[in-house]
Amino acid sequence: METFNVTLIKPDGYLHALALSEAAEYVHRNLERCGHRSTLTRNTITPGARNIVFCAHLLATMDEVERLPADTIIFNGEQLHNRRWMEFNPRYKAALERFYVWDYAIKNLPEIPHRNTFFIPFLFCPDLVRAHIPRTPGDTLYFYGAMTERRTALIEAIRKAGVPVDVLTDLYGDERDRRAFTAWAVLNLRVFDTGTTFEPIRCFYALTHGIPVITEPAPSDPTFDFYKDWVFAVDGDLAAGIAALYRARDTFARDAQEKVDAFRATDATASFAEAVEEYLSHLRA
Repeated sequence: METFNVTLIKPDGYLHALALSEAAEYVHRNLERCGHRSTLTRNTITPGARNIVFCAHLLATMDEVERLPADTIIFNGEQLHNRRWMEFNPRYKAALERFYVWDYAIKNLPEIPHRNTFFIPFLFCPDLVRAHIPRTPGDTLYFYGAMTERRTALIEAIRKAGVPVDVLTDLYGDERDRRAFTAWAVLNLRVFDTGTTFEPIRCFYALTHGIPVITEPAPSDPTFDFYKDWVFAVDGDLAAGIAALYRARDTFARDAQEKVDAFRATDATASFAEAVEEYLSHLRA
């Protein structure tokens, strides 16, 4: 049995770090389900524990990176094939080069300059179910996340096609969930046209709560290959495709239930057990 500390780096006043709070909790809960001791913290490195750091790109100085224990795991939640942003964040680049890395996307792994990595699948974890907030499906498509010019244009096109869309920005935790749990479906959109990494971190929490997910496909990403049966991937004209799903309400509901049920039949504990063993083998080497 190992002792882990899963910590989320959240600078004061920076709300958007909370976008990865459910992902951090997912890792924490699955470590517990594998029989390990685990704590879930913010901005805390625990001596004597195996620290897993989310949002390490938000560490303020290179000194903070260098002070991380040698056995730290960096959990990468970024799209690494677009490396331009890392030119402006040498601290995160140094962390990825120095420490063991767990990653949500298979496509990211070749971008890390060493082989001390492991792919973590985002599957169903019953410990994340918010039973105190009822799931009451409505007629609105929900998108939550930061708005960009691309996302704004796509959402406007979907609205013009006859599908009501509600955008949740700057909302996290229960406040977001009380609204999102009334969704007809949740929409997953890439930030940029060039960003083709599929992001299960943006999908797994909705599926965990029985909310269907509509997404752009990512055919060049192997992570999408095993996720595609659990989501509605709309290729081509996104607005027209979503409008067609919206009009075929009965068929959509039946297909959505099958996809959600298939997702909720998954379990990541075996993957976590393997991830921990690979990490410990690396430390023993």
